[in-house]
Amino acid sequence: MIKPLLLTLFLLLSFSSFAQRETEDFQLSAPAAKTAASLYNTMSYLDSRGDTSNLGIVTKNILYGRVYVINKIPMKVQVLNLFNQLLDNSAGAGELLFQLRQFNFVASSHGEKGFFQLRAGIYSKTGREYRQVAFIDTIALLKGFEGIKALFNYGSTLTTDFIASTLKKVPEASSQPFSYDEVVNIANIEKQRLPLYSSHGFTEGIYSNYNSFKMQVPDKKVIEGPEDGNGIVKTVNEKGKVVWVAPKQIYAVVRKGKPFINTGFGFSPLTRSGTDLLFKGHVEAAPKALDVLATGALFGLMGVLTMGTPTDTYEMKLDHLTGGFIYQRVLGK
Repeated sequence: MIKPLLLTLFLLLSFSSFAQRETEDFQLSAPAAKTAASLYNTMSYLDSRGDTSNLGIVTKNILYGRVYVINKIPMKVQVLNLFNQLLDNSAGAGELLFQLRQFNFVASSHGEKGFFQLRAGIYSKTGREYRQVAFIDTIALLKGFEGIKALFNYGSTLTTDFIASTLKKVPEASSQPFSYDEVVNIANIEKQRLPLYSSHGFTEGIYSNYNSFKMQVPDKKVIEGPEDGNGIVKTVNEKGKVVWVAPKQIYAVVRKGKPFINTGFGFSPLTRSGTDLLFKGHVEAAPKALDVLATGALFGLMGVLTMGTPTDTYEMKLDHLTGGFIYQRVLGK
């Protein structure tokens, strides 16, 4: 597994063409074995993905180039069928709720790298209360994988293992109960737990990573920043000397009350929109991007890959869990 902040934008360089009509179908494979003595025999399904029209982008072949991954059989049907296939006659009478939040594939044009992203939660239902039994939020990198089938098999196996691992689990006694509406809006509840989203202002300083930024605990004092007009960030070192801070050491900076995010090509102002934090940024498909830009934007940038050109300006929002960038819309040059 790899952390989202270590993903790069190599796909902007490796993808060449995109076929609007041709698609690749994904189906969850039947489990290899059943789970005896499951505590649950019923599961319901909640799809909380921002985009349910596809499951990512892969390179099919030279003729078709990049194609959307779709599911001819709806994900709800596939997940519930998988759950039922895992059970035997010894299953108990408990009920689960499966919440799918992200499910994406991306494969490069040369087939040397493939990514699979899964973000999902499983809740145990008692009466009208839901308590989380398990949660997964991961992006897996497959190097040198043998084609789309191997990538799909990996995604299917990971999903199956995740569901199977919960069948004998009960929620922790200290787990928070949620109503169904609260589960539907779980992202907003998660945001309210983070000072970055729940505070009215932003704490002045330099942040080296998303963890410090979301908790609003600066890593360094800021003396000069993007708000001063020259795009240079300076701090005071341990000797009391004013020094320049390299952009690669900065995730975000707050100067004069205004937050800026490091896009890899400069600092863009962050603005609040409802419960989201948005910015407008430029993504350039140049070789230096492989060394300069390291973000969790891989799957959000599928929108960039299909809706605009590499030199366009985009509106993006922060992923509140990982600090990655999520594509919203293309703004033009």
